[in-house]
Amino acid sequence: MNAGLVLISFLLLASLGCISAPRVGCAYGNSECGSDQDCVDNVCVPKSGCAYNNPECGSDQDCVDNACVLKTGCAYSNPSCPPDYDCANNTCMLRSGCAYGNPPCDGGETCVDNICVIGKECRQTKTFNMLVFMDDDSYDVSDGEIEEYFEEAGKLLHDRTCTEIEVIKIWHVRLGGSGGMEQALRDKFTENAALARRANGFVFFSADQNSRSYGGYAWALMPASLGLSNYCNNFSYNREIHFMYGSVIDWTHMFGRCGYDEDLNHVSDVSIDGECRNQQGTSCVFNNGYYMCESLVDDYYATNRNFFTATTIIHEIMHHFGDNGNYDHFGTQECLAHGDYERDFYCPSQEDSDCYFQMCPYVYGNFENAENLCG
Repeated sequence: MNAGLVLISFLLLASLGCISAPRVGCAYGNSECGSDQDCVDNVCVPKSGCAYNNPECGSDQDCVDNACVLKTGCAYSNPSCPPDYDCANNTCMLRSGCAYGNPPCDGGETCVDNICVIGKECRQTKTFNMLVFMDDDSYDVSDGEIEEYFEEAGKLLHDRTCTEIEVIKIWHVRLGGSGGMEQALRDKFTENAALARRANGFVFFSADQNSRSYGGYAWALMPASLGLSNYCNNFSYNREIHFMYGSVIDWTHMFGRCGYDEDLNHVSDVSIDGECRNQQGTSCVFNNGYYMCESLVDDYYATNRNFFTATTIIHEIMHHFGDNGNYDHFGTQECLAHGDYERDFYCPSQEDSDCYFQMCPYVYGNFENAENLCG
């Protein structure tokens, strides 16, 4: 075919519309879309999804399989921590402090404002009203000295039972006449009826045979039998309201005394007559104002001169809140029958028997739970 025929053919086709310019657009591969684009309606548009930052995920989200999902961990509340936990480094951790048991307080400590402090937690403080009788035939003691002893006793009682001792009256009496202690009680009760009715207990400091031997003993009495009518004790145990909780205590009783005769004259430099827990020949040393067994100088009861008498006051009070008399002492079968206990107050001694002043722990609970049944 010669050139003229080709030209004629081209012109003929062109006139019929069979020849046009190449189509433009990504649909015809006449411009390729980028790797982060799709061809939509022959136009390159950005791909959708977080993998292409269209849209971008929030700061608390991760892009997973091209979808924004909430990040995992407590920092993003996914999941949130329980009430007693804090979020640390995106991990739930138990809060620190005794309020959360991390760590718990030791025995004899109380958790206060999330801090372990020495002592029992007292939700309320009660008051035990005490009358004091001092036998001036046996001792020469001032009111100030008596108050010092009860200050010590009150602190020890409060540590264990959240109950304070308030001495509402001190009477100095002489027992030279007939009737002895009972008559002295009768006289003061009838002369001071309104005051006596306020009392929950009494201590009679007197050196009779039993108090000299043992340091003291409990004495419960019904004031009505001594002329005091309408008496009601607002520290009721076993619903008994008509007894006043009393004791007789030897003011001069010396813990761990050493080398003394029956008249309390110091006659030996070593223990005699069963002293020092029956350890004959134990050396005597001067401590707390008297001669004491060298082996007992560091004992809890040798804390100071007032301490043993103060603990005896509490010991005898507690006898009134037990069920077994002398068998309510620490370590007896009757005491063990009450089962396990957990000391909830501070005591520096390693011996629980000392911390409870030789009384079974359950009696302190009875005392603490005493009811006011007086109308």
